[in-house]
Amino acid sequence: MHHRGYLNQYKQLIDLTAAVQPIELTHNILISVKVKLVQIAVLKLPI
Repeated sequence: MHHRGYLNQYKQLIDLTAAVQPIELTHNILISVKVKLVQIAVLKLPI
């Protein structure tokens, strides 16, 4: 029954990856929003 332990670990790894992906995606969206806000702020600054 050595096989089963491997399958369990593999499943846990997949679950973990599935849990982490949305966090990364949200993080990337937040970064791009921040960059946009900074660009807008810089454009509106009186030079």
